[in-house]
Formats: sequence, C-alpha cells, structure tokens
Amino acid sequence: MMTRGFLVVAAAVMALAIGPGAARADDAKEGRRISKLWCSSCHVVANERPEGRDGPAFKDIAQQIPLSETYVNTWLKNPRRPMHRFRLTPKMVSEIVAYLTTLKEK
Repeated sequence: MMTRGFLVVAAAVMALAIGPGAARADDAKEGRRISKLWCSSCHVVANERPEGRDGPAFKDIAQQIPLSETYVNTWLKNPRRPMHRFRLTPKMVSEIVAYLTTLKEK
C-alpha cells in the first residue's frame, strides 16, 4: 500500500523529470486557473485589485516560501488560521507551484 507521502514524493520527482517546457507552461496556466478559482477570494492571485483581500498576494508568497511540491502540499494541508484547508491532488499542488514559480523574481 502506497503512503500519501510516497505519492507526494513521486509527484515531485515526476515534475522534475518533465523539466521546463510546454508541459510546465501548461501546468502554470492550470495552476493560475486553480488559484483564481479557489484562492482569489482572500489573495491577489494575478493582477486583480487588492481591495477586501486579507491574505498576502501570490507574488509576495512566491518570494517568501520554498517553491517545492512537498513544502506547498504540507502548507496547504496544515494551514494557519484564517486560511482554509483544501483537498488538492498532488497534480493540482504541482500546478500551483508551477504558477507560483512564474511569479518569483529572479
């Protein structure tokens, strides 16, 4: 029986194997879509106006946290208040990480 931790690690390894390219760009696009759908009521996800948003902007989050599937998955499964707990698949987490990576200043 595979453990959840093993599945997360396997997803991270697969994401690294894909590397940069069209697949990663599609992941980032889907991660942006997921983030706008699930997160934009509290966070500025893209270029929305910040009014009424309590959470930090995704651009700021991208600068402050390690952008790995393992870290983000752990963070989303054990959120600090007032953040909601989400049930995301490893693929969804990977896509959100891909989107956050596009926001990271180099």
